[in-house]
Amino acid sequence: MANETTFAALSDVTVSAALHAELGLLLGDRADLMAHPALSYIGSITGTGSNIRKGGLWGGGLDQMAAVADGTAVANTAITNGNVSVTVARQALMRSATDLASMSWSFANPAELTKQPASDMATSAKMRFTTIVTALVGGFTSFVGTSGVDFSVTDQFSAI
Repeated sequence: MANETTFAALSDVTVSAALHAELGLLLGDRADLMAHPALSYIGSITGTGSNIRKGGLWGGGLDQMAAVADGTAVANTAITNGNVSVTVARQALMRSATDLASMSWSFANPAELTKQPASDMATSAKMRFTTIVTALVGGFTSFVGTSGVDFSVTDQFSAI
């Protein structure tokens, strides 16, 4: 029996593996909005059979401290809890074989050939995520404090 592995097949596997690794490194950038501490990952929907993921909220900065006089007992504040449901929507980017053909036309190091397409995909994903998150900001309508009055720590905590 002949060896079934061909050079072309090995090339496809190598490029795919290198592209996957490079994409993982680029998506791991912690300086973008995806890694902002105000945003939380509530889990994967993979294998759940649903496009909705429900996550619990518990404490975690949801309750404010109370101002009490020195020596005065502090009343108990029940921990705030609740839940949130997130509906996952598909986001996609398509590149055709001709878009990626330049990978095979170069005499560069094979590891370098995957950086441009991986960078393209990672940047596109980050841009789409930023667009989705910033579209939510327009829905914020709460105001705290009083017009014409200096900003205070109380206003800051109320805003949070």
